[in-house]
Amino acid sequence: MRLFSRRFPPLAAAALLLFCASPRAMAYVLPGPYLVGMTARGMGSARTLLVEQRQVLFGLAESGQGHEITEILRYRFPLDLRSDVSTAVARRTFIQRGSRQVTVIDGRVVPGADHRLDRYRDLLLARSRTELRNRLVAADIDIGVSSLGHDGPVVVYVLGAAFPDTTLPQLWIEQERFLPVRWILYPSTPSAQGVQQVEFRFQKWEQLAGGLWYPMRVECYENQILVREITVVRTRVDEPFDKGLFDLQQFKAATPAPTEKPVAAPQSPDMEEVQKTIEDFKKIYQ
Repeated sequence: MRLFSRRFPPLAAAALLLFCASPRAMAYVLPGPYLVGMTARGMGSARTLLVEQRQVLFGLAESGQGHEITEILRYRFPLDLRSDVSTAVARRTFIQRGSRQVTVIDGRVVPGADHRLDRYRDLLLARSRTELRNRLVAADIDIGVSSLGHDGPVVVYVLGAAFPDTTLPQLWIEQERFLPVRWILYPSTPSAQGVQQVEFRFQKWEQLAGGLWYPMRVECYENQILVREITVVRTRVDEPFDKGLFDLQQFKAATPAPTEKPVAAPQSPDMEEVQKTIEDFKKIYQ
């Protein structure tokens, strides 16, 4: 102790002891590829998952209040997904079979539909290390970079950036359970609405039957502005699905011919108002 005192002034010795006692100073940052595997394992898996959820979409109503809709999601792990949304003005179906996908609104295929706010499902569908890695790489996340940070009081691993830098695509992973809590994306080309950053926050993770974990609440942001809130109403694990629910071929007949030019018919003021509502729905949610 005397030797320690002679070599280090009292203040320097105290600072050194505090540094050595700091968990952050001693923390080991796990490598990115290992974090990918632990996250896939942490979320668990199943054969299928049905999710009924309520979405509040902001920006539809002039009053500024959110417009509420109900969505049914059917996950068939590890590659297939179906989403069904029905409202008083329109119906939307989205089917994904591996790398193939189709969006149908009111019986018509919508080519090139914008799914940037639905990409949170990509992460929830990927329940293996290989699939999760592929999703992250496709999102331009550098899985060779990892750091330690915090989301409020929760300690997180940051995959793809050095905390607290949020200017790069990245995934935040809860340290204790290896569950995603924040996903920041930067589209390769800004949308027509000027969206440059898309962010998803996964909250209230619950363990379902068979050890599968799923977030009961997801918040979606564009340019750091909350645009959608998702709340899970009910779930069913390993429920058998009709194979026809994921049949992409059934929508071939719904694709309009390239030369098709619908004949415009005179519309009453009431019909014009209904059509405007439908177009608003399509503009915000396609």
